[in-house]
Amino acid sequence: MDYKSGEAFLNRLYQNMHQERFVMKTAKKGDNPDEKIRRYLERLEKAHKKAMESPHNLDLLKHFYYEKYVIKELPASYIESVRLRAREEGRFDLLQPVSKLLKQVQEDQKKSLDRWLDYFISEDEVYPTWFKYYAFQGMLRMNKMNKEKKSFGKRSRNTTEFYIELNQEALAQAYTAISKMIEKKELTKEEEKALNDGKSFERIYSYYLAKMGVYEKKIETDGIWKKYDWGSNPYALWKSLQGKYTGWCTAGEETAREQLRKGDFYIYYTMDQKKEYTDPRIAIRMDGEEIAEVRGIAVSQELEESMIPIAEEKLKEFKDYKKYQQKLSDMKELTKIEKKQKEGLDLSKEELEFLYEIHHKIKGFGYKEDPRVKELREKRDPKHDFSIIFSCQEDDVVSSIEALKKGNAVVYLGDLRVSKVEEKENLRKIKMVTGLLDATNEKELSYFSSLVAVGESLWAKDMILSKGLENLETINGNFYCNSLRNGKGLKHLKSVGSYIYAPYYSEEYMEDTLFLEKLKEDRSYEIQEEVVESKKSR
Repeated sequence: MDYKSGEAFLNRLYQNMHQERFVMKTAKKGDNPDEKIRRYLERLEKAHKKAMESPHNLDLLKHFYYEKYVIKELPASYIESVRLRAREEGRFDLLQPVSKLLKQVQEDQKKSLDRWLDYFISEDEVYPTWFKYYAFQGMLRMNKMNKEKKSFGKRSRNTTEFYIELNQEALAQAYTAISKMIEKKELTKEEEKALNDGKSFERIYSYYLAKMGVYEKKIETDGIWKKYDWGSNPYALWKSLQGKYTGWCTAGEETAREQLRKGDFYIYYTMDQKKEYTDPRIAIRMDGEEIAEVRGIAVSQELEESMIPIAEEKLKEFKDYKKYQQKLSDMKELTKIEKKQKEGLDLSKEELEFLYEIHHKIKGFGYKEDPRVKELREKRDPKHDFSIIFSCQEDDVVSSIEALKKGNAVVYLGDLRVSKVEEKENLRKIKMVTGLLDATNEKELSYFSSLVAVGESLWAKDMILSKGLENLETINGNFYCNSLRNGKGLKHLKSVGSYIYAPYYSEEYMEDTLFLEKLKEDRSYEIQEEVVESKKSR
C-alpha cells in the first residue's frame, strides 16, 4: 500500500478519518484530507505541550482523558463475579460496597492510562504525533493478553481491566516498521513479517511482543523469592510486574497498594534473557497471617508444571499450608494424566474417576478451572470411560430424556431437568449427571438414591428433606437447597465445588453430618445469614 505520509496512513487505517467531526473542527477551507488530519494532530500536540508547562495543566489534560476513557459504572456481571468469589472462598474482604469496587477499578485504569500519557507527553519522547495517535488509539482498543492465542482481547466501555502494559522495546520496533513502510525504505524480513497480518497497532505490537518471547512458556526454573512487606510502598512490587504480562491484578498500582495494606506479598522471579532475576512466575499474597491466594502465569493464572514443586516448598513455611495440599496434589495428578494421555497410555479407573471429578472437584491455583480438565475430556470417549468407572455397559451412558425410558441409565451426559422426566422411577439407577441437575419444584429426591456425583450445580430449591441422597458424594458446582430443613440424608456429601445456599437449615438435625461441616468450612453459612438479615432489613 502506498502512503504519502503518516497522516495518509491514519486516514486509510481509520477509514476516512479526515471526515470525523473532531478533525473537521480544526480544518480550513480547501484543505486536502492529509492537511485536515495534520491540523488536528498539531492542535493535539499543542495541548500536550501546554500540559507540560505546569502540574495544573497536566492534571486538566489527564482529567479530560479520564472522563473519556475510564469506566463510569461497573457491569452487573463483574459485581456478581466478585460476590460469587467471596461466597466461594469465604472471603469477607471481597464483600465491599460497589462504590469502593468502582473506585479501585477506576484508579487502576487511570494509572494505566498515565503510563502511556506520561511517556508520550514527556519532552524526551521522540515519536511523531501521527504515530503517538496511532499507538494510543490502538492501545485503547486492546484488552488483556491471551497467551494461548498470542493476541489481545477487545475492550469495550464495560471493560473493567486496566489498560495494557507499555513495553517500550516493542513500541519502538513497531514504530520502525511502520515509519519505514510509509517512507518506502527497505524493510528487513522481520519487519515484513510484522506487517504481513495487517497494519493495526494491536497486530504489530503483538508480533514484536511475541518475538521478545512474552507469549512463550518459560523454561528457566532457577530463581529467587522476594518479599514485599505488609504496609510497604507498592511501587517496587508494581514496577516489577510492568511489561511482564502476568495477568495478575497486582500489575494495577491501586490493586497492589490495596493488597499490601492487607498482608505481605511474595514473588518468585526467574532469570530473564539478560540473566537477571526479573521474570515473575509465582505470587503468594497474604491476608494478615493467612495465605489469601497463590497464582502462576499459565492460563487462568494457574501454576506452570515446573513451578509446582517450588511453590509447594515455599508454602510449607506458612501455618495454613495444609489447606493448599489438595491443590498441589490435584495439579500433580492432572499433570501425570496429561502426560499419559499424550503418550497414548490407558488411564486406570482411579485416574478416570479423578479426571471426571467423581469424588471431588479438581482444585487448582487459578481463578478458573484448570483448562486442561476440559481439554483432556474432550479428547476422550465418555461412554467408554464411564462404563469403566461405574462398571456398566456403554449403552447405559445416555444423553437424552428419551433414552431414560428404558430405565437402565447409569450416567446422564449433559444437563438434566427432572421436570421433563415423566417416569421418575427411571432415575433410580443414575449414578452421575455430568452437567446441571435441575430438580426445582421437587419436594424430595428419593428417586436419586443411586446418585454419587453431579458434574455441575444441583438445583433443589424446593427440597425440604434430603432423604434419598444418601450416596451423594460430590457436587462440582453450587448446591441450591433454599428450603432444606433437615440435611441428615446428606451423610456422604464431602465435596461441593463452589458454595452451598441453605439459609433455613436446622442445625439440630445436622450435627452428625458432613453437610454442616462443609458449610462451616466454607464459611458460606455466615454469608448466607448476612444475606438473609440484609433482606429482612429492607
